[in-house]
Amino acid sequence: MPSRCCIVVHVGAGTHGESKVKRYKQAMRNACQLAIEKLRAGHPAHEVVESAIRVLEDDPVTNAGIGSNLNRLGQVECDAAIMATHPDAFGAVGAIEAIRNPIEAAHAVMLKSSQVGHGADEWARSNSVVTDDNVRHKITEEAMHKYETYMKQVTADKADAVNDEAMQDTVGAVCIDMEGDACAGVSSGGIALKLPGRVGEAAMFGCGCWAERSTKSDAVACSVTGTGEQIMRVMLARECAQKRGDMFTVLNQCFAAQIGVGTAAGILTRGILLPGPVENTSAVG
Repeated sequence: MPSRCCIVVHVGAGTHGESKVKRYKQAMRNACQLAIEKLRAGHPAHEVVESAIRVLEDDPVTNAGIGSNLNRLGQVECDAAIMATHPDAFGAVGAIEAIRNPIEAAHAVMLKSSQVGHGADEWARSNSVVTDDNVRHKITEEAMHKYETYMKQVTADKADAVNDEAMQDTVGAVCIDMEGDACAGVSSGGIALKLPGRVGEAAMFGCGCWAERSTKSDAVACSVTGTGEQIMRVMLARECAQKRGDMFTVLNQCFAAQIGVGTAAGILTRGILLPGPVENTSAVG
């Protein structure tokens, strides 16, 4: 049995405003600290990943859960997914509004069901997942201000509708526990001003996260972030995980294909972090 464990979290690819760097780092530090406490207490990887991502969702600085980007109707619709090697399962929810923590719902789906989409809200209520009848509970003043600014700029047909200080993306976590089992998770509020009902890579099998274990000593978990439509075209998380010995080639092939993938990816294999182009990543182990 492995004697070491590992947790890695991220708050997304792309440009992050310098004014928020300390807040991003603190959010990741908080997520890692809670995750390590659970690992040392013997919790399995899938519970640890859910707990770590919940911390990130509850921090309004990230584009996941509270403070997520708003769609064109001024609503928050979140996606999330989780995949583990024990149990060997995948769960996801997409374009949900009422669920307090999308990753909690995705985890429950992994263990009990296969629900994705608006029906997940009702399923969550009947399965003890925390929901809020006020579907605007995730909207913060900052998110609303950005939404109003974007809408004015889009209406005025300005090309610089989104600035560096406003750029945010998917959050995620990967973990290998004391038993050597792996898990990966991802959660996102999606792109700003997306069309209502849009589901991104964070809810799609093989796209936003992937975990597998081929032998007792060989497990892998991968969480990716970037432009969902491009990531989904190549099922990037699965590709990175299954070709982890040459992950940089996988990413380079995506770029060479000119599909516009801007991705941060981290792979855990046998308890070792093999980083791709990762920004704002915290690791404790």
